Amino acid sequence: MMNMSAVAVATYLRTLRSAAGLSQEEAAAKAGISAKTLGRWERGAGDHEPTVTNLKKLVHVLGGSVRDALLLLITEDATEDDGDGVAQTWLDLPAGERAQVDSIIENTMSEELLEIIQELRSDYQDDRTLVEFLRGALLGVAPAPAPTPASSVEERLRSLEALRTKRVITDAEYAARRQQLIESI
Repeated sequence: MMNMSAVAVATYLRTLRSAAGLSQEEAAAKAGISAKTLGRWERGAGDHEPTVTNLKKLVHVLGGSVRDALLLLITEDATEDDGDGVAQTWLDLPAGERAQVDSIIENTMSEELLEIIQELRSDYQDDRTLVEFLRGALLGVAPAPAPTPASSVEERLRSLEALRTKRVITDAEYAARRQQLIESI
C-alpha cells in the first residue's frame, strides 16, 4: 500500500519540476541524484522516499518550499490534490515573497533540525505515531514520548555515535543526548 504523504510529496515535486521547465534528468543532475531515483520519488513509490537532506536539495533546485515539502511528508492523510495545491499556492506567490519566506525558513530550520526529523523516523514503530509526535511538537502540545525498546535504544546510541563521528553534533551535544536517551529507558 502506498503511503499517502509520499503521494502528496510526489505530486508536489512533479508540479514544481514542471513549473521550472526541467526534465527529470535535468532536475536530478542539478540536485545530485539519479534520474531513476527522482522518477521513483515522483511516482511516490512506497519504499523509495527521499531522505530529508536529498528532499531539501531537490526542493531548492525546483524553487519550492522546504517547509511545505516537510509538512506534506509528515501529514499522513495528505493527498495528491494537497501536493498539487500546496505547490500551486507557493508558485502563485511573487518571486520576492518566495525568497523572503525561504530566507526565514532557512534561518529557522537548521540542518540539525532536519537531521533530528530523519533520526526520529527510525525511533517510531509506525508513521502514525511519528506524525502525532511531530504535530504535537509543531503545535506546542506535549506529545507522547517515543517507545524505547532495547533494540531502538541501541540503534539510537549507534546513530548518535555516527553523528558525533561525522562532526554533525559536538561532543557536548552527544553527551547530553546520550544522557537523555539513557534516562528515557
